[in-house]
Amino acid sequence: DSICRILSHPSDCTMQVDEDNSFPSKFDRLLHEKQLKDLVELCEERELGATSGQLDVGFYADFMLLYLISSDIDNARFLYRRLPETIQKDTEIQAVWTLERALWNHRLMDAHAALCGFRWRNTRLVEWLQETLRERTLTLLSTAYSNTAVLDLAAALGCDPSEALVRAQARDLVKEVNGNYVVWKPAKKPTRQGEKAGLDTLKRIAAQTLFIEN
Repeated sequence: DSICRILSHPSDCTMQVDEDNSFPSKFDRLLHEKQLKDLVELCEERELGATSGQLDVGFYADFMLLYLISSDIDNARFLYRRLPETIQKDTEIQAVWTLERALWNHRLMDAHAALCGFRWRNTRLVEWLQETLRERTLTLLSTAYSNTAVLDLAAALGCDPSEALVRAQARDLVKEVNGNYVVWKPAKKPTRQGEKAGLDTLKRIAAQTLFIEN
């Protein structure tokens, strides 16, 4: 019956193909697979191909969050600045902008507060961003310092001390817990093939150490 229906109404088949290849379908599939690069490119293409007034607040909020997950704060700022004024004033866009400014100014606790202090429409993206921030922070702390106070670790990760310890230990970064301090395992030295990547990482750590201390 379905074959006969499609043969009788070929436009129905075209509509089905269009629905499968639509932006929301592609976005949802890539988000489920956590294909960050492809998601960003999809949004960039969508913005370039859209007519004036075609894109809504939800699209722009997701797009800005994807840039933040990518650590591309510059492009997140540029995106905000080219938004129509009416969209800039939306509460969710303002919430993302508050988050972006906290990250731009290296205020981790403010960033976590912004993430937890708003009722987000796309919780999957927000949870992904929060996990990404925590992973990067753990890597930075364990590489830049020999030890970190448990309370400072919890504040940097935006969670309670017990959860902070569990997260650090799950990454196999902790040598021991000595009183109120986490003692980190020595950072692994890069192999000869990974030497350039290792040097780049050290440069980023040197540039971002103030991120944690502030």
